Amino acid sequence: MIFDKPIANDDQPGLQVANDGPASPDRVQPFMLDASHLRGRMVRLPHVLDAIISAHGYPEHAARILGQALCLTTLLAGMLKFDGVFTFQAKSQGLIKTLVCDITTDGTLRGYASYDAEALSRATDPIFAELMHDGYLSFTVDQAEGAERYQGIVALDGSDLTDCVRHYFSQSEQIQTAFVSHIGKNADGKWIGGALMLQHLPETSASSPDDWQRAMLLMQTLTYDEMVENALPLNNVLYRLFHEEGVRIFPPIAIKKGCRCSAERIRSVLDNLSEDDRLDIAENGIITVTCEFCNTVYEFPV
Repeated sequence: MIFDKPIANDDQPGLQVANDGPASPDRVQPFMLDASHLRGRMVRLPHVLDAIISAHGYPEHAARILGQALCLTTLLAGMLKFDGVFTFQAKSQGLIKTLVCDITTDGTLRGYASYDAEALSRATDPIFAELMHDGYLSFTVDQAEGAERYQGIVALDGSDLTDCVRHYFSQSEQIQTAFVSHIGKNADGKWIGGALMLQHLPETSASSPDDWQRAMLLMQTLTYDEMVENALPLNNVLYRLFHEEGVRIFPPIAIKKGCRCSAERIRSVLDNLSEDDRLDIAENGIITVTCEFCNTVYEFPV
């Protein structure tokens, strides 16, 4: 991956802390640690996360794991140069059956979860292995027509979703990667969250084991409040964590909620069905279609 021009100058000993300014509070902040030759990204979603989750009324365990998936989607997509859609998808035989999140090149994010409602309602404090097991996690990049399609797949084997993604980079890409994520609710009961990612630069071997260990120790000091507190600019958080590493920040990426469903798209799909098929799925002469991502209901006369 090639970063754009950094905000901090190369000759600065650390990041010049500045206010995040008028930019969107839902954002991904790319950065680099010069001393340890690592690249990173930090995402905070103080509004978008709740907007996506609250559209469905998910139970807490489903909402929390979808929140983590949405944060990971924004981090992973930001590593790639693509023109299209990046999709993060998980299939499981556990209580959570499916997670699907995707994000477009312009930062439009959406996602949904399907789950066993009855079994999940009986689970008091399920671990990740109960929520998701015997399945896989996939990452797909669908680019503009004519561009190569990319897909990576890894088994759902880990203590949480971040652990599964870490295994993918370790096994498939052979790039050392680490994550910290925090998902929760604010005082108003709205879902908020964020995540931090550090990774070796694939094109350099300049990092030493000591560099990596030092960065991991600093990374693990990130608290829930620092991750999600919107009044504390991301730049300041990164400076608190990594100022001795010569942290450099790059232009942030704004994230917004959005869905690509439309009546026109659904109508075009229905038009390709036979009359008998349309009659089979109709009720009282009306075909009802609900978007799994945004929960918008569309109705069409047969």
